[in-house]
Amino acid sequence: MKINNPSGENIDFVIEGDQNSSKTLILVHGFGTGKDESQNLFPDFVKSLKGSLRIIRFDFTGYGLSEGRDVDVDYIKQTKDLNTIINYVNNNFSGQIYIYAHSMGCFITAMLNPEGIAKTILGAPPSTAADIGPAIQDRIIKQGGRVDEKGITIYPRSSGDITKIGPSFWQVIKNLDEHQAVVRLAENTKLLILKPMQDDVAGNDNYEHYKQIKNLTYQEINGGHNFSKPEDREVLIQKVKKFLLDS
Repeated sequence: MKINNPSGENIDFVIEGDQNSSKTLILVHGFGTGKDESQNLFPDFVKSLKGSLRIIRFDFTGYGLSEGRDVDVDYIKQTKDLNTIINYVNNNFSGQIYIYAHSMGCFITAMLNPEGIAKTILGAPPSTAADIGPAIQDRIIKQGGRVDEKGITIYPRSSGDITKIGPSFWQVIKNLDEHQAVVRLAENTKLLILKPMQDDVAGNDNYEHYKQIKNLTYQEINGGHNFSKPEDREVLIQKVKKFLLDS
């Protein structure tokens, strides 16, 4: 299915699960991936939750099957994409809305801080904006890419794809206060953070500030950034299922 964002670009999305459910879960992917997330994380969510929830997966513009250019991607633009999907749900379905955001999708969700979301999960969030920018750049260089904050950054991905990053991406990260964004989000929704203890992408430093935020639950669980081991993924899925489906 397609829907236009405020710039007139088509966002590609799919609706799965229980079409009669009074609860809709929106899955928000991370940096440079798509509606499946890395290593098919989101399809595994759908398999487990489809009997209980209506589930929407989408590609941010510039990625996947959505229109737009990857060089134009930044968090501000992505908040507008996410808001477009939320508005679609509000206009077409009744009942509660939930969000599961993964990796950089966590920052996007926190920046938007949407109204009317009953429950939100931030899975494998980056620690701080100050940490994640240099971490991405280091990863790009190690994988043979080229960093140019004022021009076009070339990021070779492990999948064989090439992601191009424009200058606005780096500028938005530098201006982001992720802590205050999560503080505001926690005031607006029932919030759970699930932090993988063996995070091979975002690392394991500088997470203490999340633990100090009121009105959220912070849990550390086994797993790498994408919970690729079957036993770790199953624990993640069960944590998500319990949080979303328990009253």
